Amino acid sequence: MTTRAAKLLRRAGPAFAPALAIAGLLLLAPLAAAETTHEEEFGAYWPKGETAEEVGYFCMACHSLAIIAQQGLDRKRWDDVMQWMIEDHGMPELDEETYTRFLDFLTESFPEGSHKERVPGRS
Repeated sequence: MTTRAAKLLRRAGPAFAPALAIAGLLLLAPLAAAETTHEEEFGAYWPKGETAEEVGYFCMACHSLAIIAQQGLDRKRWDDVMQWMIEDHGMPELDEETYTRFLDFLTESFPEGSHKERVPGRS
């Protein structure tokens, strides 16, 4: 720290304390975020992987990922659900490549009947 900066800090005294605390929190926030586990971020039933994270963040902007994990749908029904969300619930439209990748992920990760394995008591 330069002599001039040290003099300014001494002169400002306690007035700088809140600003320094906020600056410290902002500097430490990325470290705290890095410690979040996959399960804490996405839930126990959410698959791992790049596409899983992309779909997860996209979907959790509007609803819990648990609602997806509770489903077990075939490709046609997942497609119907996505179209319904776009048309009736304001889900942003995806370009064709992204839409297909998301649909592939949902179909492979949460196939028809698979909800019975993830959600005890569901039939």
